[in-house]
Amino acid sequence: MWTMKFRKYMAPFYLLAIHLILSCQTSGTSDDRNPESIVRSYNQLGYDLNNPDRIIYLPGALREISGITKVDTSTLACIQDESGILYLFDLTTNRIKHHSFFANPGDYEGIARIDKRIFVLRSDGAIFEIPDYESPVTGVISYPSGIPAADNEGLCYDNKNKRLLIAPKSKIKGEKESKRAIYAFNPDTKKLDSKPAIEFNLKEIQEFAIRNNVDLPLTKKKEKPKIELKPSAIAIHPLTNRLYLLSGVEKLFIVFSMDGRVEYIEKLDNNLFKQPEGITFLQNGDMIISNEGQSGQANLLIFRHKGE
Repeated sequence: MWTMKFRKYMAPFYLLAIHLILSCQTSGTSDDRNPESIVRSYNQLGYDLNNPDRIIYLPGALREISGITKVDTSTLACIQDESGILYLFDLTTNRIKHHSFFANPGDYEGIARIDKRIFVLRSDGAIFEIPDYESPVTGVISYPSGIPAADNEGLCYDNKNKRLLIAPKSKIKGEKESKRAIYAFNPDTKKLDSKPAIEFNLKEIQEFAIRNNVDLPLTKKKEKPKIELKPSAIAIHPLTNRLYLLSGVEKLFIVFSMDGRVEYIEKLDNNLFKQPEGITFLQNGDMIISNEGQSGQANLLIFRHKGE
C-alpha cells in the first residue's frame, strides 16, 4: 500500500493518468451469441455456464474490475481494485457512461447498491458509502465494518433482511479450519452483527461434491475434493433468494440456501472464466459475471435465466 505522503504528492499525476485512459477508451466489443445456434446444457439452476449468451469486452480503465452491481436493466455500477473510482457502465452501448472519484487509491473489492446509495468494500474491511450515484459524488463517508478478517472481497445487499453481507476471503480469526462465515452489516446503524449471518462447513461441501460427482482437485492424500472456499464475490438471486458465491482462485460456482446449506456446485471453465471477481443479477434472473483482464481484456459474461 502507498504511504499517505506518497499519495499526497502523486494524486495529481494519478488523476491525470485516469482521465487519459478514459478519454482514449474505445467502446467494448460485444460477442452476442445466438441462443438458437448453440446446443444448450442448462444446469438445475437454469444457466448454461459453458455458453454465455453475450460477452462484453471492457475498456482498459476496467481491466482490474473487481466488483459489479446492477443499477437498472441496462446499467452496472463497477469498481476496480486499484483506484477509488465508481464507474457506471452501459450494457446497451458497451461504454462507460460516467465515472467519479470517491476515495484515494486502494484495494477495493466489493460493491452493492441500496436504492441510490452505493457501498464499496475495501479489502481491509472499510466501507465507503456514496450517497447518490446519480449525482456528483460528494459527502462520501467511510467507516470500519469491524469484521474480524483481514482480507475481504464479497459484498452484496440482502433486501429481504435489509442488511449488507460481507464475505471474507481469509479464514475468520478464531474460527476452525473447517469453517467459513459471512457477516451482516447494518447500513443504517453502521454496526456489524456480532455473530455470523451465515456459516459454511467445508466438510459438508466436500461431501456434497462427492455425492454429486463434482470434478474437483483432490487433497494431498487424494481422499476428498480440495475445497478452500475463498469468496471473490457474492450475490442473492432476485427470484429464488439463494446466495450465489464465486470462489475465484478455485474457479468454483457455489449456491447456498440462506442458512448455509450447499445446494449446487460447478467447476468453472478456466478458459472462459479467467479471473471471476464479480457477480450480479438483473431483476428477471439473468446473471452477469465479471472477469479481470490479467494480461488481456476484462469482460462481462451474461447468462440468460431459463428458469428452474
